[in-house]
Amino acid sequence: MSGTLDHQKKEEIRELFNELIKKYEEAEWTVITEYSGKLDEDRKELEDDIEKMRSRIEKLLE
Repeated sequence: MSGTLDHQKKEEIRELFNELIKKYEEAEWTVITEYSGKLDEDRKELEDDIEKMRSRIEKLLE
């Protein structure tokens, strides 16, 4: 085994992480809308966190 992931496996991993990130985003947004007094600031922070996660995943899959 070469130690590298084939294209199909990378796509499956990418899809799985995207599903997990979406669920995380929905859960966080629910909490923000229920309990936050600063929606815009918290939404921006959430968007930044999600972008960082996606970026890290892509780097790992390179």
